[in-house]
Amino acid sequence: MELVQDSKAVLGEGPCWDEESRKLYWVDIKGRHIHIYSPEAHQDEIIDVGQYVGIAIPRVSGGLIITLQHGFYHLDSSSKAISLIREIESKDVSIRFNDGKCDAAGRLWAGTMDIQHSKKSGALYCMDNSLKVRRMLSGVTISNGLGWSPDNKHMYFIDTPTRQVVCFDFDLSTATVSN
Repeated sequence: MELVQDSKAVLGEGPCWDEESRKLYWVDIKGRHIHIYSPEAHQDEIIDVGQYVGIAIPRVSGGLIITLQHGFYHLDSSSKAISLIREIESKDVSIRFNDGKCDAAGRLWAGTMDIQHSKKSGALYCMDNSLKVRRMLSGVTISNGLGWSPDNKHMYFIDTPTRQVVCFDFDLSTATVSN
């Protein structure tokens, strides 16, 4: 193993490899930074977003979709300007976004959590390609770890304190979870 970047992150998470740009996107949640690492240039670009950041995922149309403490945002790659897409739970300062991933249809699934890790006040959201956001699950303590089976018939989800990976039936065409 070889250390390629010594970032000294406070809470580094959410790696997302973009094959087209050949860059690794990841976040330092508590450090309030987005990292864009280029292995070819051995360079780590750091963008300070000024608040908790949960995910940073490249968009086909350019820039990144990111989650900050209370919502979904677009980050312009060139100007570094951040613009709100949808605000979520903005009145509750004890909630922040944590982890998220895209499904095979390009919808972004992202979850919130209680900052103190003690209440089941978080949720799991799905933002579709038209940027409409739906709450999919409630009563989550720490939304973490999402994935799908290779045939897209199951979605896996972790609420960290439960110490369980939950497997839902998943309908890719409608973005619904059941069972």
